[in-house]
Amino acid sequence: MTLVPQPAAPQDRPGQAGFTLIEVLIALALAGLISLIAMQGIALATNGVWRLSLKADQGEQRHGMEMRLRRALGSTIAIPVFNGQPSFVGNSAGMSFLSVAEDGRAGLYRVTVAFRSGLAARPVVLSRQLADPAVAAALEEGVLAHDVHAFSLEYFGAAAPGSTPAWQDSWQGLGQPPELVRVIFDDGDGIEHPPIIIRLPNAP
Repeated sequence: MTLVPQPAAPQDRPGQAGFTLIEVLIALALAGLISLIAMQGIALATNGVWRLSLKADQGEQRHGMEMRLRRALGSTIAIPVFNGQPSFVGNSAGMSFLSVAEDGRAGLYRVTVAFRSGLAARPVVLSRQLADPAVAAALEEGVLAHDVHAFSLEYFGAAAPGSTPAWQDSWQGLGQPPELVRVIFDDGDGIEHPPIIIRLPNAP
């Protein structure tokens, strides 16, 4: 009787007992690549969430500053001079004006808005104090915005009685407040926002 050789069982064939060294190295390399891609995806997603959160915070800050300025400028007093000082003076970096108290307190207040670009926080600050020099009153101060990249003011009105109203970068001793104040504000969010334009109570 002739014996016919039988093929080896699959588990007994050479090279089939387990993974080769090359296969193990390839698998490790693929696993490392997948982990790297996953980590980059997480980092991008986290960075995107942070940017959205930052823009939301900046948007809230811009809105809060605008509302606070509108309330303050909406309370200005249109008189030429009070206690020897013009009721309204301003330049591109700040302004000072006479105002009634927004919270119903008696007396007139001198309100000042200034961009303090020399400070590390680069804040826009609003302060107020009773305008009567005979009354000892503490200076009240609050920050309207911080980390401001650019801030400037412009004023619309007639530079002299009978002249044509126009935008000006300063308002110095003109006898009355301007009609409009334009606030140009950049908080560094990469978006070009339109200027804030505020109409004063004495505007025609």
